Amino acid sequence: MSAILLILFNGVTDKLIPLFAVGAFLAFTLSQAGMVVHWLRSKDRGARLSMMINGLGALATGVTFLIVIVTKFTEGAWLVVIVMPGLYLLMYSIRRHYDMIAGEVAISGRLTLQTPSDILAIVPVETPNALVQKALQIAFGFSRRVQILHIKQENKQRDFVSEWNGHVRASIKEAGLPEPELVILESPYRRVVSPILDHIWKLERENPDKTVVVLIPQLVEARWYYRFLHNQRETSLRNELLLKGENRILVVNVPWQIEKHAAAPK
Repeated sequence: MSAILLILFNGVTDKLIPLFAVGAFLAFTLSQAGMVVHWLRSKDRGARLSMMINGLGALATGVTFLIVIVTKFTEGAWLVVIVMPGLYLLMYSIRRHYDMIAGEVAISGRLTLQTPSDILAIVPVETPNALVQKALQIAFGFSRRVQILHIKQENKQRDFVSEWNGHVRASIKEAGLPEPELVILESPYRRVVSPILDHIWKLERENPDKTVVVLIPQLVEARWYYRFLHNQRETSLRNELLLKGENRILVVNVPWQIEKHAAAPK
């Protein structure tokens, strides 16, 4: 804001003195008026005298503020006339937003808790790896009903079913865990996020009495300049679920921190 003001006034700081004067006297007026309100509510002895002193101060600085606005309007005071109402409207709209949110989430009386609904856990998987292993472990902690969702894209030569049977299925049986439901969806246009979302919306409609938990594995890079190279689809999927999903859809991020796991002894 300071840089913008200097540019608008061609770097001539003398032209900013009227703007400073307006801001200073406005602050004095508001603080004195605030003290008047304070003494009005106070029951202290001498509050009336204090209120009169502060009221006189508010009147003096308020008159000075108006004089500066009128006499220095073309020299920079006009900016305050424009900016102050705009700032007030901005802060008022923010306050209204907070009040609206508070009213929506408020409850009257005691909390109403019900028996937890069954949970359906969904893990989108591109290829079996360490992230999927961690996501599966967490998914089985949520529910015994886990669904593995894979999007098969055209021109992809990898056989996901063979990889799943070879690297994951036997481990699940050895752990005594129920075998997840394997869902493979075709995506002829190489889209990934849209088919996943369509499937989740369908599951939500078909299971109105269940909570749907979507576990999204994602890489966590320690260096910021690597973060642009990963998790684009995961971020898009999470945002869509949060923005368009109903309250029965939960999103769980399953992080895998690159640096820590890379440095760990094998």
